[in-house]
Amino acid sequence: MILGIIFLLLSIALTSVFYYFTNLYEIWYYFFVPILCIPVFWLVCFLVYILIILIISLCFPKKKEVPRPSKLWHFWIRETAFLLLLFFRVRVKVIGKECIDPKKQYLIVSNHLSMFDPISIVTKLKLKHIVCVSKKENIKYPICGTFIYKAGYIFLDREDNHAAIHSIRKATEYLANGWSSIYICPEGTRSKTGKLLPFHAGSFKIATKAETDIIVCYIQNTNHVMCRFPFRSTKVTLKILRIIPKEEVVMKKTVELSSEVYEILKKEEDKNELSTV
Repeated sequence: MILGIIFLLLSIALTSVFYYFTNLYEIWYYFFVPILCIPVFWLVCFLVYILIILIISLCFPKKKEVPRPSKLWHFWIRETAFLLLLFFRVRVKVIGKECIDPKKQYLIVSNHLSMFDPISIVTKLKLKHIVCVSKKENIKYPICGTFIYKAGYIFLDREDNHAAIHSIRKATEYLANGWSSIYICPEGTRSKTGKLLPFHAGSFKIATKAETDIIVCYIQNTNHVMCRFPFRSTKVTLKILRIIPKEEVVMKKTVELSSEVYEILKKEEDKNELSTV
């Protein structure tokens, strides 16, 4: 949000300079020019910012494992995510956020529809620090790969069981030490149909080992963002369906937790399907 405000102020300043030095203010029927210039200059600021962070991302190697989350890089990710939501005209509504204690750490689980799931979660859930568990292929992407690597995101190799165990241990360490909340999609990959996919029960070992609460979150419409952009905006809903307290978490096996969370999300999915019929 801070970068968005800075870009807006820069846009107003650039528009004022342009309007003044072109003497357009002397012609009354050009009064509409500032209204058009402000969003154009905002877009220019955004594109320049993307170019800058692209150059920055190329300057950092991604060889050594980051031992713990970085507050600075997390702040940078959250601000950039906020700008992306503005750029792609995504409006996110969070239902049930009053149930979340911003001072606590959670394991956050949700369905997975698109890349805008973690963007929405990181931006709109008002927790101090959120680290996402991401597939290892994402570290290769320009800008995104460097930023999430430096922020201490956890990368999961779905074909290497030993590496997967290491990732679970690292996520558990983050939670147990109070460094961050963890966001993971138990489906393991995004659903191309929008339907809930089977869960990987191993995801819930993070909660049982760290003895932490679980936020069960249902996400709607993030899979429609790219097909609507740029001509239509997208309304995204993040619904906090339930918070499973750690007292319940430690009493259950990971398979039981997986089944319980799956049923909670599936029930919400079925309810939404009935409401659209």
